[in-house]
Amino acid sequence: MQDQEKENETLRAQSNLIPRDKFDLEASFVIGQDPQGLGSWIMIDKGSDKGIRVGMPVIFSQGLLVGKVDEVYANSAKVNLLSNADSAINATDLETGARGILKGEYGLGIILDLVSQKEALNVGDTVVTSGLGSDMPKGFLIGKVQEVRLSEDKLFQQAIVNPSVKFKDLEVVFVVKK
Repeated sequence: MQDQEKENETLRAQSNLIPRDKFDLEASFVIGQDPQGLGSWIMIDKGSDKGIRVGMPVIFSQGLLVGKVDEVYANSAKVNLLSNADSAINATDLETGARGILKGEYGLGIILDLVSQKEALNVGDTVVTSGLGSDMPKGFLIGKVQEVRLSEDKLFQQAIVNPSVKFKDLEVVFVVKK
């Protein structure tokens, strides 16, 4: 009973913070996560029986992007987190408009990669989804630029992005259905 009461309080608190007016959201509890502790994926308690499909964005309160649905089962789904090495999302620097591809680094963090050297990236800038080339809506918050550096080939800039959500602490997430 105490666990169920805690779940209800958490769900109520998160429901008040999510952008319900813009999206059709499906609230889901996290029922499993990467056993290696790398923070590269989670399992949620909703699946195809609730209309969940591969590629749907998954957010936390106030439009904080967590990742995308990668595999769907009848009553559950696997979500690849932004820190997953297979993750790649078009993103932009909110302050400067610099665009790049957000990639995971084997559960260790996330990098905004392939940013032209002609564009400005600054420590502390906000990184959001750009809405280009995918089912990912524009404007989901990803995090803040922590460090800016040149790529290994010195052709592009990269920004290490500090995510706005701690993936290991996730209990309730929302799948963006429309």
